[in-house]
Amino acid sequence: MVQWTTLVIAGLLAAAAEAAVLPAVGEPIAVEGRIDQIDEGTATSAGVWLRMADDQAVVVRGSSGATTLAVGTRMRAEGTRGEDLVQVARDGRTRHYPVVLATGPLLAMPEASIKLWMPALLGGLLVVFLVLAILFGRRPPRRRSAGARGRLDDLDAHWSTLDPGDLPADPIDALAELARRADEEDQT
Repeated sequence: MVQWTTLVIAGLLAAAAEAAVLPAVGEPIAVEGRIDQIDEGTATSAGVWLRMADDQAVVVRGSSGATTLAVGTRMRAEGTRGEDLVQVARDGRTRHYPVVLATGPLLAMPEASIKLWMPALLGGLLVVFLVLAILFGRRPPRRRSAGARGRLDDLDAHWSTLDPGDLPADPIDALAELARRADEEDQT
């Protein structure tokens, strides 16, 4: 019996393999991604290095429109698939990079001036602010309960019976006398 985890892993590997498949040499192809590097030089080495959504690097070679591009901008190119570019990478390994021979000028895609997450963030902050304003803005003033008022009346009555003349004139002795009286009240 085949376990479901094996089927899931096999499905994920097949999907990854399909995403990385590029057409054969000479076939039409369209690529889109962010510009990682722009090579200026001879016709054999000039090109724009794109980083596609699946993190694959592709070299796009095209005509004079390449001067309007900048590293980090998004670009879309249509053309035919060329022979892979074989280079030795910085780690010493030989790597194969797909090449797209663009049929038109290389032009950057227009960037949106407002990122998509900005309105969502502002809307979320507005909702939080409104909820807090409703919760804390319309509270009626608190009234003291009758129990709290009664305890204050009892306390006032207790202190009104206390005569300052009953206490010694020395502050230290007066505090000691008040502490003694408080201890007597706690015991009763």
